[in-house]
Amino acid sequence: MKKKKLKKVFISFFIIAMIIAFVVLLLVYHYHHTHYFSTARWVAAKKSERLDMFKNLTYRYEFKGMTKQEIHAILGQPEYSTDKSDTYILGYTFPAVDPYVLKIEYDDTDIATQWDHYES
Repeated sequence: MKKKKLKKVFISFFIIAMIIAFVVLLLVYHYHHTHYFSTARWVAAKKSERLDMFKNLTYRYEFKGMTKQEIHAILGQPEYSTDKSDTYILGYTFPAVDPYVLKIEYDDTDIATQWDHYES
C-alpha cells in the first residue's frame, strides 16, 4: 500500500516538474524573441517594441565609425533626419510622456561620430 502511495506522489511530482519546466522554457523563448534585434523585426516593429530590442542592438553594433548607408541598411530610414543626424524612435516607458530616441550624429563625410539614446 505504501509503495502505491509513494508511486503516485512521485508521478505527481514528475508531472508538476514537467509543467514548470515547460512554462519556464516558454518564458525564456518569449523574452528572447521580443528582445532579439533583427533588421526585419526593427523595421516592422511598432515604435513601442523597439525599446525592447535596443540593448541587443547596441550589443551587436557599434555605430561610431559606420557610414550613414550602413546604418540605414541595419535600421531602415529614420523618423527624423538632417544632414548631420538621424533620429529613430525607440518607444515609451511608463510614466514617460515623451518617447525614448536613438540619435546618431555624422561628420561631413557621412561617417557616424557619436550616438546616444535619451528621452526626448
